[in-house]
Amino acid sequence: MLEFLRKGSQTWVVKGLMVLLVLSFGVWGVSTSLVPGAADVVVTVGDIKVSPSDFRLAYERQLAQLSRQFGTRLSREQAKAFGVEAQVYSQLVAGATLDQLSENMNLGLSQDRLATLISEDPAFKGVNGQFDRSTFSSVLRNAGLREQDYINNRSQVAVRSQIVEALSDGYTPPKILGDALRQYRNEARTVEYLLLSNANVDPIKAPSDEVLKPWFETHKAEYRAGISQDQLCEA
Repeated sequence: MLEFLRKGSQTWVVKGLMVLLVLSFGVWGVSTSLVPGAADVVVTVGDIKVSPSDFRLAYERQLAQLSRQFGTRLSREQAKAFGVEAQVYSQLVAGATLDQLSENMNLGLSQDRLATLISEDPAFKGVNGQFDRSTFSSVLRNAGLREQDYINNRSQVAVRSQIVEALSDGYTPPKILGDALRQYRNEARTVEYLLLSNANVDPIKAPSDEVLKPWFETHKAEYRAGISQDQLCEA
């Protein structure tokens, strides 16, 4: 089946669909199918349902990624301003779509392959560079994840990767598309500014009479009120 996908991916129609699918993970907003009144489901794609806990994990993962980029923990209000919720919905829908496709194709992952993928994760390696069970448990505990939830999620990601890699094998995007995406992801702004406060300004002394008197004599005409002839007569 994967070989069939590789052959089919050489057609322009499938290539275009693949580009749309890949971009939906982080660039485009995707319409979600919310199930009203169902507290245990936030998104449904075909037979695949995404639970609130899946949404929470994806949301926290996206929020942590942005926080690392900015060097500070983002608040909920800041995350909302960056559109994190919409990004997470897009990712969940794209992932659920791949899950539905893998289910239709009866794709799976062996336990041995799954164990290898987990052991190769740099986040779980100890000081000797090998997989460390205590590090594995500690990292998941600090992230608020149960081991089985992580294992299930890692298996899902691996199966999705099979489909993506099969479709994208041998595909070279147009240069203009690659340049646009590269610029979008790597574009940065440098701001230089100077912060002035009272500490940067020398105190201004009150002017003395020797300064005020000559100034007043020079400018006192500017403060003289005009009186008309009629006002003088009335006076």
